[in-house]
Amino acid sequence: MRKLITIILLFVTSSSFAQLFSSKYFPGTYYKSNGEQHNGFISINDAPTSWIVAHPDNIIYFKADKDTAIQKVKMSALRGFVIQYSDDALSCDTFAIVHNSKSSRIKYKNDMMEVLFNKGAMKLYDHALTRRGGVFMVLTPLYVDNYYFYGDSPDDAIEMKSKDFKDVMSKILEDDPNIVEKINNGTYKINNMRIMLKEYYSTHPYLRN
Repeated sequence: MRKLITIILLFVTSSSFAQLFSSKYFPGTYYKSNGEQHNGFISINDAPTSWIVAHPDNIIYFKADKDTAIQKVKMSALRGFVIQYSDDALSCDTFAIVHNSKSSRIKYKNDMMEVLFNKGAMKLYDHALTRRGGVFMVLTPLYVDNYYFYGDSPDDAIEMKSKDFKDVMSKILEDDPNIVEKINNGTYKINNMRIMLKEYYSTHPYLRN
């Protein structure tokens, strides 16, 4: 009985999502696998998955303009998409689609990873898993786990472990000796990734995505 009550009271599931359960639409563009481009407004998670019903394929929600009908676009047909979350035209989040990932972290057959660094052969991605929980099937966000991947493409990227951080990030950010020094002396660790990249892009803004 105690076990049953625990199961009923707390359900925790995961949803790959960068902006926590927002149903707002932001200016954005998605790119199909064949190179076709569509401009309009995008919501990543208008109807988040639940522990009972999950989409057979991960999707984004798209409107050609604010007054048109909502379209569900399967990620299996996409190469990636870009969303502008603020009025700053240079402040955009870029997402690549990973198809048939071998990582157990990535739950969907076709899922998204945010592109954090896109220069040269070694690219850096963030796959965010939003943990949800609640009572009596009412699920709310609890926290977000960020898993970082690196490689030459989303499909080939491998998960970065804490032990890999110094070596991998020193190579990725090798054009900034000051940050590389902070990586090697332990000032920056894997859980400081966003803070470190914010410093990096403050002096290398042209490299952002």
